[in-house]
Amino acid sequence: MNRTVKLITALAAWPILLGACALPFVTPDSSATKGKPTGVFGPEAQMAANNLGLVFASLPGDRVLATGGFTSRGSLDDAEIYEAQHNTWSALPSMPVARNQHTATALLDGSVLVAGGTSATGDVLATAALFRSDGTWTPTGPMSQPRWGHTALRLNDGRVLIVGGWARAYPGPGVPPDPTADLFDPSTRRFTPVASPPGVLWGSMFATLSDGRVLMAGGEDAINGSDSKAWLYNPKTNAWTSARPMPVPRTYGVATTLANGRVLVAGGNQAQASPAAEPPQPLSGAILYDPVQNAWSKIADAPTTIQQGFGGAVLLSDGRALTFAVDFLGGASGNVSAVFYDPATGAWSTGSPIPVSSSNGGISPIVLQSGKVLVVLGSASVLFDPQGTAPAGPTAPVHPLASPQLTPWLVLAAALLVLTLGAQYGQAQFRSRRRPDATLKI
Repeated sequence: MNRTVKLITALAAWPILLGACALPFVTPDSSATKGKPTGVFGPEAQMAANNLGLVFASLPGDRVLATGGFTSRGSLDDAEIYEAQHNTWSALPSMPVARNQHTATALLDGSVLVAGGTSATGDVLATAALFRSDGTWTPTGPMSQPRWGHTALRLNDGRVLIVGGWARAYPGPGVPPDPTADLFDPSTRRFTPVASPPGVLWGSMFATLSDGRVLMAGGEDAINGSDSKAWLYNPKTNAWTSARPMPVPRTYGVATTLANGRVLVAGGNQAQASPAAEPPQPLSGAILYDPVQNAWSKIADAPTTIQQGFGGAVLLSDGRALTFAVDFLGGASGNVSAVFYDPATGAWSTGSPIPVSSSNGGISPIVLQSGKVLVVLGSASVLFDPQGTAPAGPTAPVHPLASPQLTPWLVLAAALLVLTLGAQYGQAQFRSRRRPDATLKI
């Protein structure tokens, strides 16, 4: 083969080798483009009623119970059920009593405890009822006092802790919640008064810990503004003990217990002491509480404003925490985005937003058995799949050879070609140096 031709061929093989080596970085399966999904919203479903203030609880079989609420006529006794299989809401038999500002707590046996609230006449209720999966309502014993605006948490042993709330329908401006608590036992269907918390404030954050205790952190009162104090309730000893205070006073943030046992607290705001010259300042900071060490640690700030009014935070099956944020665009419109915290990486991420009306009564996320999350937006809902990914925009076509299966063979073939041609060229050069010059005279 002519030496010039061999040289040109060898030089031309280098782009082939380099291109083959670059294929793994341009293939659709490149690991550089992979990450945890940021979820996708499904189609909307209209509720059977157009109530405000509905309270929700999950049911077995990817269903959700909605109860009570109010209209201009007052509190309502409405109840309806959502079925994810058909993405529909349907009416249920009415509750025994109309309720608003009550709680609904899913129990371990699949029933739901509905407690307290205000009646159609404006009276504060001490009564409660159980909703059974067959669609029936069963009264329970009453709470130790009437309550509305209280907090209900299911404990690890299946009992339900009821904290705070107001016994008076109109307690007056600046009156903090009543510092009392009840414990509901599903086996007896009875409430028992338990140790009173040291002080219940507006906007406190609650979380059930993996060891069975309950964390209560932050909140505010009308005089001192936001608080950083934290407390622990132990149902085994029926006692409240002080925990290490949060690094920063916080009100109306979100709290959820992660799979590793730590508690994520994020968002909310910081109210000033009275008389406050400025409105409450939103907080983007986030912290983790370690119940074993009784210590708080700072983590990366949340990427957007997070509030209790946006539905709180829920724990997903993959270990991430999910909450939702609203970006108000002015008027009655806004965008709702999913916000994820991944404890494995310590990083936050957000999903693609959907437009909503800001006048539709808030956001309520409810985790279903399948791992999907029903997001209720006033009188409508959307099913959110946290493991889905929104479709990407159009991309340039990928060459058929850009395949992870073909890449190793292309690299090997190009390398062999370069080595073979290089060897031939080197051998030809060696021979040319040893061949006598035809013009040399002996």
